[in-house]
Amino acid sequence: MATFKSELSQHEDAADLLLAVKWIRNVGSHEDVLRVPDVLEGVEFLDQALSLIYDTNRDDMKKRASEVTARQGRPGTFSIKVPF
Repeated sequence: MATFKSELSQHEDAADLLLAVKWIRNVGSHEDVLRVPDVLEGVEFLDQALSLIYDTNRDDMKKRASEVTARQGRPGTFSIKVPF
């Protein structure tokens, strides 16, 4: 159960965005008041929520930056022989 709660809190921002998408969809399904900007806003919310959940690029970037910092900017490996 603790794992489930930590996963929920980890994705709290995404959940808020997805709830907004749900409400936009609900109005679109049951009422005739949505405008194109409303739908596009929902698409933006969905895109951001998916990025928050599935985009590991940020974590990878932080890891790589830490590695460069640990090496003090020196390359980890050389792909070619250096003459010095």
